[in-house]
Amino acid sequence: MAVKHSHPMNTPISHTGSTSAEEPILWHRLFQGDATAFWALWADYKQTCFLRLALHWMGNNREDAEDALSSASMKAWEYLTLHTPEITNLKSWLTRLVYNHCMDMRKANEC
Repeated sequence: MAVKHSHPMNTPISHTGSTSAEEPILWHRLFQGDATAFWALWADYKQTCFLRLALHWMGNNREDAEDALSSASMKAWEYLTLHTPEITNLKSWLTRLVYNHCMDMRKANEC
């Protein structure tokens, strides 16, 4: 009896964020338009990097940082659905997007 092996691209994505081993698989899925891959990568990056940075950029105001991340995630997903092949380093691109979004929110709050 043959053992059926699951292709890595068909492996379910963990809901607790990606691991470094999962990241290339998630990237591949993202470039095929898989929304769950984007949200898994976003969740991982948010916990490991974006939340800390957004807190800093938003003056350590957790509520503002969470708001910025929430709206930045939607902005990122909307852009990615149209322009994924143009992005060569997703984490760097997302970090820049989060930074720019935080700065835009701070400017809007100063007015």
